[in-house]
Amino acid sequence: MSLSKSCHPLAWGIAVTAAVVLTAASFIWPLTAEAKPDSTLRHVGSFFVPENLTLLGDVPNDFTSAEIVDITDDGRTLVYTDALASRLGFVDISDPTHPVALGALDVPGEPTSLAIHRDWVLVAVNTSADPDGDGPLNEYDNPSGELLVIDLATRTVVREIDLGGQPDSIAVSPNGGRYAAIVIENERDEDQDGGLLPQLPAGFLQILDLAGQPNRWSLRKVELTGLADFAPSDPEPEFVDINGRNQAVITLQENNHLVIVDLRTGRVPLFVAFSTGKLRTRPGNVRLSPTAGGLPSTRQRLLCARQRTHPIRPFGTRSRPLRDMLVNG
Repeated sequence: MSLSKSCHPLAWGIAVTAAVVLTAASFIWPLTAEAKPDSTLRHVGSFFVPENLTLLGDVPNDFTSAEIVDITDDGRTLVYTDALASRLGFVDISDPTHPVALGALDVPGEPTSLAIHRDWVLVAVNTSADPDGDGPLNEYDNPSGELLVIDLATRTVVREIDLGGQPDSIAVSPNGGRYAAIVIENERDEDQDGGLLPQLPAGFLQILDLAGQPNRWSLRKVELTGLADFAPSDPEPEFVDINGRNQAVITLQENNHLVIVDLRTGRVPLFVAFSTGKLRTRPGNVRLSPTAGGLPSTRQRLLCARQRTHPIRPFGTRSRPLRDMLVNG
């Protein structure tokens, strides 16, 4: 998985390859600063993730992994999650051809995702624990998590927010960052019933209103049950992204479903079943006009969530990134 910060004038592209022990991050740079998203890119540098272990005095062959990344607004610092080591890693990319280790920060659990908002790193952390030791329950029966708000300059935690479940992905809305969307997966136990759904508790979405300083931010919960055709009582949201109209698209991977949430209102105007190609709307929210050829098939993966009549466009069209295909147009 990867994150991009399209607002940066140099339009960073980042590819991260994660593996146990030997982990590297590769930095890819457009040929010109004005390059379009589908222009040719060239590799300019790599970072060997265990260098951050060495900087901390740890054994360089300890388990480590770079997974989710984001970049500060000035394009000088990269931050990544290291779930295997329960840490965040920091890299100086002022000179992208020679990235430099800046060390790491321990977090109290498994960091599943992060996003940078202004002067802070927002980190989703899975803190689930077995509630009864050798008893019949395990961490999947008692999911928990928190959002850490970390000051970029001091690397100190300025706020901890209880998320009410096990988080997966987080995204911050573009155009000023009015909202953060955190999907609470509450993932299933793959050793129980062959890993089949439903396995409660159900997942949901948390919306964080980002007005003012972190001590003023407030959380709103959006239920996602009753939407998917498969296991509607147990949605497992995994990935989220946000478009320029503050609408979040959420994957329910195990349910084979997509959900659109209006972050301003917390309403769900559209949801898509990929198993059948059915698009469904809630009355009064969205009107859709399919293109010639009818409703989308699973292979086509079509989606549109405009608040006015608009043709559905397929994922994978060269002219539009995911965020724009959802709504912007």
